Amino acid sequence: MSNPILNYASRLLPTFKRDRIEEDGRILATELATNTIPAYESSAASFLPKDVKSKEVKRFFDDYNREMGGHPLKGMVADISLRLVKVSNVVDLIRTASEKEFETSIVVDGITLYKVSLIKSLELCGFISRYALRMLHYLYILETAAATKDEGYTSTQISRGEIKELQGFFHDFCRALRALSRDDKSFVKDLESLPSVTVGPAAEATLANIPTTKLDPLNIFQVQGFISVVYRVQMMFAQSQVSRYKEAKDLKTNLELRKLYLDSIKASGQGDETLQREIDIIQSRIDRCAEQIRKEEEKVGM
Repeated sequence: MSNPILNYASRLLPTFKRDRIEEDGRILATELATNTIPAYESSAASFLPKDVKSKEVKRFFDDYNREMGGHPLKGMVADISLRLVKVSNVVDLIRTASEKEFETSIVVDGITLYKVSLIKSLELCGFISRYALRMLHYLYILETAAATKDEGYTSTQISRGEIKELQGFFHDFCRALRALSRDDKSFVKDLESLPSVTVGPAAEATLANIPTTKLDPLNIFQVQGFISVVYRVQMMFAQSQVSRYKEAKDLKTNLELRKLYLDSIKASGQGDETLQREIDIIQSRIDRCAEQIRKEEEKVGM
């Protein structure tokens, strides 16, 4: 199948319960409210463009501004912080719509474009939250390395594989964030404008005759992002959600410590070694959790 909407639908579970969407939405809303949004709100002042030392961070800022048209004075972190609040509102809209539109048991064969767009939107909101936390973590590492002038610091704090993944998904993150950080009325209007068609192998000819701008006005099916096992593996739902929750919680704690560590460097010229030891302990937990999530994804060939 060459149609990205059909490709997406074909990879979903044939059937699953509505409570899977409801639980995924509930956990994501909590993750955004308690971890991702607070982490960005408290970090915005630490990453004002005029104060940034790291060349790598500056490149991310430049790339983000080209993609998003972000505020050049307040910077990428401040802009993402504002947009995450809108993403959280979109999650609430999806949860409300799902309660109304989905049956107790969902059969993907013959699912409507409207419903599959709700699922894809929720999945991308999850990608935005998880990527945003991991990116902020990387930014702190880069800025700390620049502040200490320690060329080897970055390699001791984050793996090459993690860096490669963050760099590789940066464009998708920007596209997803742009699509799902719009105002509530605009999001609802685009969803309600979708043609009343079903999505499945038999619908390929029908979809081929409808302009892409009408089938995907949000441009969400052009974005990949991290692929969640939630809607693809029947038995891994609870395990996946627990892993994601632990990762987000530990990332937020580590971000708070990394902020304190960076502040201590700026204030005294050297970092607090006690803080660094605490960071290393929590980082080892984050690494184990991230590895568990990767293994879950690999089991289903993602």
